[in-house]
Amino acid sequence: MRAQIQRVLGTEAEALVARYTTLEWNVRTLPALRASLPALSPADRDVVLMRLANELDDHLDLAVLYCANAEDRRRNIGAGLRLVVEIAKDLGFPELASSLDRTFDATLTAQIPSALRTNHPVSFSVAPPSPWRRRSARLRQIVAGLRRRSGRLFGRSA
Repeated sequence: MRAQIQRVLGTEAEALVARYTTLEWNVRTLPALRASLPALSPADRDVVLMRLANELDDHLDLAVLYCANAEDRRRNIGAGLRLVVEIAKDLGFPELASSLDRTFDATLTAQIPSALRTNHPVSFSVAPPSPWRRRSARLRQIVAGLRRRSGRLFGRSA
């Protein structure tokens, strides 16, 4: 997978993806991460910024509230996740910090019917491409083409 990312996006992007996936990111590791910010390399600071953006994205659309563990995720905000607001400020992104703060407040106050929650710890997942779906899509294209051709043959518009 790393080779494929490298081939498509380049070495630098693949290195960022690799750093992103290995960065420990949870309420227990955030204090140490914040303390180490001054010593981080520019690439590692970029990865932290990417994580902050991901955190904003996860909460901005309230996606975390559609997970089976929604209440745990709300508790995490009070248990230390809000420290990312300070990390954003420390990195020099006050607008991001403000957006994170507002988004966390919205996540804490929003009411999502429990019937809309998944049984999984994520709000959604992307299924791998199915060979059947590809065949099904191709079959629909063929049928649509046949309908267009038959309409022209018999003087109908399709």
